[in-house]
Amino acid sequence: MSEVLEINGPAKLRLKIDGKEFELMKPTRKQLAKVNEALRTDEGKEKALDIIGDFLVEAGLPKEVADELQIEHMHKIFEALVGAKKN
Repeated sequence: MSEVLEINGPAKLRLKIDGKEFELMKPTRKQLAKVNEALRTDEGKEKALDIIGDFLVEAGLPKEVADELQIEHMHKIFEALVGAKKN
């Protein structure tokens, strides 16, 4: 008898910032490819923080919260969403 892997709905990440909880949707392959492509361009390298910030907002983090994040925290959330370290 074979096992069945059942996937229901998008994968999510629960995040707590200063006591407030947020639920972010983990990216699809297509969304992550778009972000990676944007970061690889010369312009993307200069605007990496904006690209990652927009990505977090698209995942479900309110813009006003994303705009106030420290860079270290922004990178930690990004890494948790994509499951890999960002260099």
